[in-house]
Amino acid sequence: MRRTSFEELVERLRTVPRDRFPAACVELLSEPIDWAALARDRLASIPDGEFLMMTRRIFVEGVEPKVFLLHDEPGRFRIVLNHFDRSSFDRHWSAGRITPHYHHFDFSTRLIRGHYHHWLFENSGTLDRPELATWHRTRDLVGHVYFLPWDEFHCVLAPEHDTVSLQIRGPARSRPRRPELTVSDAELLAARDAAVKALLDVPPAESGVVPEFAHRWLAGATVG
Repeated sequence: MRRTSFEELVERLRTVPRDRFPAACVELLSEPIDWAALARDRLASIPDGEFLMMTRRIFVEGVEPKVFLLHDEPGRFRIVLNHFDRSSFDRHWSAGRITPHYHHFDFSTRLIRGHYHHWLFENSGTLDRPELATWHRTRDLVGHVYFLPWDEFHCVLAPEHDTVSLQIRGPARSRPRRPELTVSDAELLAARDAAVKALLDVPPAESGVVPEFAHRWLAGATVG
């Protein structure tokens, strides 16, 4: 495992050709870097006012994980930290808010801590009126690295408490309507502090493992 700076990570991503971005992100996230320290130090170093402004641009209420924007490269990529609080997840699950969904961006991710169950779905309908059938189920573990296209329906279930992942998002493919946030600044700052705490005492990172399902979108990539 080696240490690298957040700034070095950003610079490396800036040099990636657009047509290789998904594979390059998976390759990068598969390196045995101290990802927990990198994400923790970056999140803790952002001044409160800047953190609140950045987080409110991507935060979604009523779901898990809680998401924190670490860097925004307009039109290119975003680096995001995801933190699962199991008690919050269970409340959302009981309320029926944890359901299959797709995102408005491609993303690559690495689990830094914890694990979760991951369901993937084929869609024979449309994005607005999906007709879904499960095509894969897996348990994603620490060190797993995968890519998911923006229009792939999936659902994360039963996360271990304090599961954390680092995500690199590509440019937005659509612009969903986001409701106005009601979460307070104090709640966002408390959520940040909980994520920082979850990144303490994380075992040393090894080379990442790309699960079999992710290779369907990474043809020709030298990963895993």
